[in-house]
Amino acid sequence: MRFFSKFFFFALFIGALSFTGCGEDEETIDPDAIIGTWSMIDFTATGTITTTDGNGTSVSDVEAEGSEYDYRVTFSDDKTYTSEGQYTLTTRTTTDGQTETEVDEMAATLDSGTWEIDGDIITFTDTSGEAESSKILRLRGSNFEIESSGIVEFEFFGIQISTDLTNNVVFEK
Repeated sequence: MRFFSKFFFFALFIGALSFTGCGEDEETIDPDAIIGTWSMIDFTATGTITTTDGNGTSVSDVEAEGSEYDYRVTFSDDKTYTSEGQYTLTTRTTTDGQTETEVDEMAATLDSGTWEIDGDIITFTDTSGEAESSKILRLRGSNFEIESSGIVEFEFFGIQISTDLTNNVVFEK
């Protein structure tokens, strides 16, 4: 299980910035409100991980939450961003009625790139040109919250892995 958890953490954080979530409340987003340095104050994720190998398919329920935040993202008015820092991620994975808890330090996975806000969607494009989008739930005053949900599928050493996650990340100035 620990073998898969490192890949889960990568998919989990990327998922936080990768997929557009769905929401009912629309608000007008002022793109200038994002300018400045934001500190992460909350990170949660829920969903499932499905692994398929020569022995069959296994589905695990996942709940994750962050703590000990020292992670910042700075958005500049020239539409660039930089991120730095780390936080602790506690993940509870339940498979076949057995729950495993793992605690890991998460380092910044996105260092710099550009950003763009279109309606309630923020898109991050890293220096390699890969774009990832999230829904802005709140960008008001000193509060910034994004939500992402979606499925990430990949293969690792012949094992098919599918993560279906919903992530919520909250920042404050």
